[in-house]
Amino acid sequence: MPTTPILPPAPTTLGSNLSPTDYQWLLIAQGLAQLNKVDTSKGSYTEAAPAPGVASSGQTAQGKEIVYTKVSGDGNAFTLTGVQGGPYMLSAKFDVIKIKSDGTNWWPVG
Repeated sequence: MPTTPILPPAPTTLGSNLSPTDYQWLLIAQGLAQLNKVDTSKGSYTEAAPAPGVASSGQTAQGKEIVYTKVSGDGNAFTLTGVQGGPYMLSAKFDVIKIKSDGTNWWPVG
């Protein structure tokens, strides 16, 4: 898959064994968002945003932010579906979309 998620380490607890829930809360509290680097050098593709609500694990995406940025300088496009007002397309190098979940839907922000 050409989209590569990059999660920053929690700065105040580097090297700890936090649960995914605690880790997510730290990211939210620190204003950090998951970064997905999009590489379309092998062709255009479409990806759906993750579930905006409660997942089968019982964890919610409410308040979660995700940033998608295109890192390849080709003429291919990345299309993101499942976001209100979308689908959204990244077609030029360094195009960015940031989305945030309200627990029911993903919304474009910033």
